[in-house]
Amino acid sequence: LEAEKPRLQTLVLSENKVSARGSGALCQTLLSNTTLTFLSLAGNQLGDYGATEVASMLRLNQVAVRPSAVSAHEALIAGLADLEEVNLVANDIRDAGVRELCAGTADNFTLRNLRVNGNDNIGPVSKKLLVTLQQTSVSKKLRVYF
Repeated sequence: LEAEKPRLQTLVLSENKVSARGSGALCQTLLSNTTLTFLSLAGNQLGDYGATEVASMLRLNQVAVRPSAVSAHEALIAGLADLEEVNLVANDIRDAGVRELCAGTADNFTLRNLRVNGNDNIGPVSKKLLVTLQQTSVSKKLRVYF
């Protein structure tokens, strides 16, 4: 008998010294996961580059929900249609990373919680972007913690 494939729903890599480069490799790998609902990368070393990698993953996450929105190639690789929460607390994410995260989640239908609190170098303009994101997200259910 063939064993059923494992279904990863929760991935917690908090305080594991995941670097910006490591987050890129992780996000590429997670694109094929169709069951992940919770991802925590809290307390790592992502910085703006790592936040950009996560934002790209979240941007592709919407593809699985709305395949007509992007190319057929992108639709084939996007699989994170169930991702509901991303925890990026305490990762030295700054304004550039926040801008990318806002762009990556603006049209995301499944994300319910985005945690970026504990990133102490987020400026007032970026905080306003996060407030606007929460108020205007397409799902109308996104909560942003900062």
